[in-house]
Amino acid sequence: VEIRLNTEVTQDLVEREAPDVLVLAVGAAPVVPPFPGMDSPKAVLANNLSNEDIVVGKKVVILGGGLVGCESAVHLAQKGKDVTLVEMMKDVAVDANVRQRPILLDLFGKLHVTVKTRMKGVKITDKGLVCIDETGKEHFFEADTVVCSVGQHALGEVVNNLLDAAPEVVQVGDCVKPQKVTEALYRGYHAGLDI
Repeated sequence: VEIRLNTEVTQDLVEREAPDVLVLAVGAAPVVPPFPGMDSPKAVLANNLSNEDIVVGKKVVILGGGLVGCESAVHLAQKGKDVTLVEMMKDVAVDANVRQRPILLDLFGKLHVTVKTRMKGVKITDKGLVCIDETGKEHFFEADTVVCSVGQHALGEVVNNLLDAAPEVVQVGDCVKPQKVTEALYRGYHAGLDI
């Protein structure tokens, strides 16, 4: 198996390599809410929390209570951060598996993670995150850092540019639909069997 790192797969590259089958597993990218303040240094995408150059302040608000947002809340609370998790829906971690969700919710209590549901983020200011509730009432959550974790979107443009690059093109993983790693592995495994 030849592995090439830092190599963008383009139409030209595929034509030069002339594969019989091209498997697209280009992943997904984080959804960035189109509201004021997302370009602020205070705003951080959850996907970038592992970047050592990112400085997270003491008081953190996480926008998005899916599995990634919840796991980010636990991780930051374990590092001693004061964490508030804000979610649009009525529950958090609904995309977690049935064994993992109770453990996450239990950790919220032990780590003192504050959870606010039915709140929609509308802007990030120099002091924190502004949300509105279901009635349209505005709420403010003070924060040194606002972590955005509102989901992922498939990289459709990348996929579309390569759909006719080889005699057979197979799409697997998050480029089909952002999901959990188990689904991506399952699709990749079966794509390999089909080939």
